[in-house]
Amino acid sequence: MEWCFYRNDEKKKRKKESLTMLKIEYPLSVILIDDDKDTLILLENFLKGEIDYKIFSFTSPKKALEHIEHHGAQIAIVDINMSEMPGQEVLEKIHKMGHGTEVIIITAEDNLINFTSCYRKKASSFIFKPIKKEIFLKEINYCHDIIKKWNTVFMDMIKRRHQIK
Repeated sequence: MEWCFYRNDEKKKRKKESLTMLKIEYPLSVILIDDDKDTLILLENFLKGEIDYKIFSFTSPKKALEHIEHHGAQIAIVDINMSEMPGQEVLEKIHKMGHGTEVIIITAEDNLINFTSCYRKKASSFIFKPIKKEIFLKEINYCHDIIKKWNTVFMDMIKRRHQIK
């Protein structure tokens, strides 16, 4: 069963939008965004063999945002220091899209201002470089747990609303 809605402002187009932020589809879409190709390769290798995840890697934050806007994503890993666009801006744009994407920020710097900015913009987690596999996978699983929790709440709400047992 798929739950969907139509935007009132697009009645002519009748653009159907799936509630991707509340419906879990496996494998989960994980977006990796870092302008350093070596970091992307490392993170891809960390996720290799993890059957619950489909990985998309981008060195361009703009291309990554375009992908997320058209295809959605459950989890995004975003480097904070990128030349094309700062990670805080990427985080903000991802949240404005309204897909419910959990965002993990990665950084090599101990910058309190960056940390505070990402915290206020609702980053799900913060990982320092050099990234260790066990910490990275722990944070990915943490985000997966959040997604599962919200999915359960949503399904319970639908059942209550429609009196489904």
